[in-house]
Amino acid sequence: MAAAPDEGFFGVKTLADAIDYMARSSSGKPVLINRETTTRDPKVAKLYKEALASERFALASHWFHCVKVGDEVLDENHPLHPLFADRNPPALVMLSPDGKKQVSFLGTTQQKVAWTPIASMLATAYKKDPTGAVKDLEQLLCKFDKIDGEQTELNAQLERATKKQDNRKITAIKQKLAAVEVERKQAFAEEEDLRKLVLRSEPTDD
Repeated sequence: MAAAPDEGFFGVKTLADAIDYMARSSSGKPVLINRETTTRDPKVAKLYKEALASERFALASHWFHCVKVGDEVLDENHPLHPLFADRNPPALVMLSPDGKKQVSFLGTTQQKVAWTPIASMLATAYKKDPTGAVKDLEQLLCKFDKIDGEQTELNAQLERATKKQDNRKITAIKQKLAAVEVERKQAFAEEEDLRKLVLRSEPTDD
């Protein structure tokens, strides 16, 4: 998950000011705060690692303004401390763009990362359906895997044909590789379109 360091909180004293700072930095995106630490309960740490490795979570993270913090937020003087003041501080905190909606994950093993609250948070900031988009993106990733497999196999065939100096086969394989490349470019264009959920803060065309 790409994340910005918390250097921007320098000089910010309150949670309200921190949320305002993040809102201005996020360009209207919801905020995802990732608390890194080496002192988590092992069971929570396992769930945390699995969540970050999840394909769907990784796809969704691109629609958040991601902020990485450490255990400094457990200090009651830190502006973000109120978000982590529970007896079992969460590993991940999501905030709506205005800071009014908050969802926490992995303070305990009961607070597992789930798609429904993530989609609900994204819906506060975006016009398009995040669930439909992420499902289409997951299918598209399978398509990319298929394209990669075809390209690998064709390159292997081309190498064998080149060694045998089989010009007819070389020409045929190169044509197939060109077609696979066209398919890849089309998939990239589709991916770019699917990632555009359209922020609610963006002006609409009249």
